[in-house]
Amino acid sequence: MSREISIQIASAGEAALVGQIAPQLRWMLAATAAQRQPQAIASEIGDALAYAVDPQTSRLDPSLGWSLAPDQEFKPSYRELFGMYLRDLDAPNPAVDWVPATSQERRTYSDNTLEFADRQLERKRNPDLELFGIESLPGVAGQLRPERFLTPYRLIRTQADVQLQQELWADSRTTYRGRPVDRVIAVHPRMLAHLANLQGLRRAAPGRLWLTIPDFRVHVRHHRGHTVAHWAHRIGRALSADGELGLLGCGFELMTLLGRHSAALSFGPHIADSRAMKTRGGPTPPFGYVPRVHDWVAFDKAHDVVAHLSTGRDVRRVYCPDPVCISQFEAVGPARFADAMFGMARRGRVWFPSVPARRAQREHALRARLRELALLELSPRDLIRTIENDAAASPFSVAALRLAGWVMILRADEHLAA
Repeated sequence: MSREISIQIASAGEAALVGQIAPQLRWMLAATAAQRQPQAIASEIGDALAYAVDPQTSRLDPSLGWSLAPDQEFKPSYRELFGMYLRDLDAPNPAVDWVPATSQERRTYSDNTLEFADRQLERKRNPDLELFGIESLPGVAGQLRPERFLTPYRLIRTQADVQLQQELWADSRTTYRGRPVDRVIAVHPRMLAHLANLQGLRRAAPGRLWLTIPDFRVHVRHHRGHTVAHWAHRIGRALSADGELGLLGCGFELMTLLGRHSAALSFGPHIADSRAMKTRGGPTPPFGYVPRVHDWVAFDKAHDVVAHLSTGRDVRRVYCPDPVCISQFEAVGPARFADAMFGMARRGRVWFPSVPARRAQREHALRARLRELALLELSPRDLIRTIENDAAASPFSVAALRLAGWVMILRADEHLAA
């Protein structure tokens, strides 16, 4: 089964990284990122590849913590973004979850969102460049228009949210300026077992339907995670039975559970699942991605293990099978390779990744996800066996136990689905 793969870009820096490592990928722009740096992102994308814009309209809900500053007012970027989305509608109140009340409001809201997506990377005239007869920014030529659009969506946490989402779908266009408009359903993991009438829900979403389950990785690794995985699998199969299903904000767990049922996958360069809400808290120790256990491991632990490996074969078996990593290890040796990948700098009492390590980890994590996509070509039985072997061979004990737990969930879910 061929799948459309896109990567979710949150900044011009991420666009440059993807353009360097995986120029063949499509792009899914975060609306807040596109709103801040449209021309820089346009320069990196160029004209060769298709893209879409994730409007991230669920962040209108202030309880999720994305849009509000500490003074309980809108952050500047969100104030500008929501002003575009709600043009000709009531001005948003930072403290209130704004919901369109009438069919006309829903149509206006949806059309505003589509227009924003269509024009975000539009080249603007630059008065300085016009002196030289140049009307577009260097490195950007022609017209950049999205290949497809996404409708507004909200995070579904109650049955009332399901009704509101279906009403938004009903009052949204199916095409916009000749291009398809896809529906999106964002479901909180705790709501998965309570979605009713899935066939009716699928019929209400013509064309491709994108499913996103924020914080899925967190919930399937907690108590009763097998129940969350079971319902996610059931919903994914039901929604894909009568049309194209896409996975938005797709991490390793969701990919291995539902990837074979999907026609499209979209993920971020950092390869973590999308988050339901913005969390607050103090600094955390640096973590790096270890492809052999498909998980994040603290820098100090990863450094200790990798610095004591002897050969490229050890790197492949324990840490990463990527030929780039293996050749770098063999070129500079264990200690220098570990320092480059997991170096840290201290500021006061807090440790941060060094600048070279931060860059190395971003590139490494993106290459790791591209290699993980190959797992989708395996049968369910072979997929489970491959992941199980990875867990058994790993010296990263905590991450290996988590991966072994995910293997048990996949095996149980496959048994129930048989």
